[in-house]
Amino acid sequence: MNPMLDRVLVPAAALALTLVGIVLLIACSNLAAFLLARGADRKKEIAMRLALGASRGALVRQLLTETAVLAVLGGALGMGVSAWLLNLVVSLDLPLPGDVRLELAMTGRAYLFGLFVTAATGFIFGLAPALRSTNPDVAPTLKDESTGGGRPRRFTLRNTLVAGQVAASLVLLVFASLFVRSFQARAAVDPGFGREPTALLGFVVSAERYDEESGRVFVHQYLERLRRLPEVASAGMTGNIHLNTTSTNTMDLNVDGVEAPQGRVGWAVDETEVDPRFFEAAGIPILRGRNFDDRDLPDGVQVAIVNEAFAERFWPGQDPVGRTVHLAGGDDVQVVGVARTTKVRTLGEAPRPFIYRPYSQDYTTFATAVIRARGAPEPALRAAFRALRETDPEMVVMESKTMDEHLGIMLMPARLGALLAGAFAAVALALACIGLYGVVSYAVASRSREMGIRMSLGAEPGRVLAHVVREGMTLAATGAVVGLVLALVGAQVLRALLFGVGTLDPVTFVGVPTLLLGVALAAAWLPARRVTRVDPVSVLKVE
Repeated sequence: MNPMLDRVLVPAAALALTLVGIVLLIACSNLAAFLLARGADRKKEIAMRLALGASRGALVRQLLTETAVLAVLGGALGMGVSAWLLNLVVSLDLPLPGDVRLELAMTGRAYLFGLFVTAATGFIFGLAPALRSTNPDVAPTLKDESTGGGRPRRFTLRNTLVAGQVAASLVLLVFASLFVRSFQARAAVDPGFGREPTALLGFVVSAERYDEESGRVFVHQYLERLRRLPEVASAGMTGNIHLNTTSTNTMDLNVDGVEAPQGRVGWAVDETEVDPRFFEAAGIPILRGRNFDDRDLPDGVQVAIVNEAFAERFWPGQDPVGRTVHLAGGDDVQVVGVARTTKVRTLGEAPRPFIYRPYSQDYTTFATAVIRARGAPEPALRAAFRALRETDPEMVVMESKTMDEHLGIMLMPARLGALLAGAFAAVALALACIGLYGVVSYAVASRSREMGIRMSLGAEPGRVLAHVVREGMTLAATGAVVGLVLALVGAQVLRALLFGVGTLDPVTFVGVPTLLLGVALAAAWLPARRVTRVDPVSVLKVE
């Protein structure tokens, strides 16, 4: 268990489960609509069986058994695909911090859960069609030889299911659009460092083999060796790189004239230890004052560099250079420079105060070499690793990655949300369109006699086609309106997961319904084209 990752993976798992549930409902609605259509086609068969003495319970059991077979086949296929997808995810090179690995596999409990869901959905969504199909008016049904007739009802159970599918798919499409736009906004954020091709190599200086003085000497010699490599343009060191998802360093401090928060001994401020070349390697400029240098000795005047956000928080409108910061441990440090503000914990955070201490005065055994490469960062990273092994073969390496991979960890939740929502929304849209296609196709087939009579009385095929398409689009529009209302409510729930995009994003709430209705129009028009091929004479001859 990793508390830092749990805060990312648990909400992602909850989101995935919700999306899966919505897609499952759409798929089951499709199945129920199919069963209703099949029941309507078999109404004479069922009426005949009832007339010959079959009990309604026996017919319901037969229809539920047929539904259960479909559900079991679908469930087995789904669990097989799930196992394959999990293996695929595990094999991917995800930007996870350190040595964290995902352990994903279909366990016995997962198979039992899948079996339970399959059985439950098959029974629940197969029961209503079975009951409806086994309750015909026997005598009129046996006498009716027509394939259609009468004015079709607009709000049948089958049509309601299709409208519900459209509504659910619109909700998922809106969620997907919001997550994609949120990911794009996060990806466009400037972290304030690492713009140039950069690599990171984290290691631990053994406290058993190095004391404080020899540890500093080792790090200094290693960095000097790095800077002589042809692949390296610049190299520096930090005790904790910015945007580290697994570790955060803070210190309590006070500033004259600024009271500490109530109940605390000082202000908790993020901090790290760096050498003088860190700022150049990381691409963080010193805006005022000076950088750390050889004057900053362990027994000399204790100094620090603060970022702009620190200066604005504690000395607004004043020059912080030369000011004193009182550390909770009793030491006083003098501010000698101001660095540009960077992102510290998350890409979406407000400017956060930060203080840098010189490695020469604040020793740490945890070190991350920040390596700005002359070309691609991968060759520089490999060369840095070899140099570390040559300097000390027993040095423990904690992590080895490029800056893009490091920042990719921060983007992973947003990317994961966008991918999940997008994939499930695409599946939901396809299912909803299949359902609409089936309803229109069934309407054309069951009302062929009506269409033949209309055209024999002079109706133009194009107008009949438009009439059928309009009925299908009425279902789609009804579902879209309901889905839009649900999406507006659901977007408020997602507010905390979004970044850089409003819950009433106009691009999403205009573009998604337009896309959905466009796809629905194609799904309704394709089966409706068969109306234009109906031969009125042939249809009227069929009895």
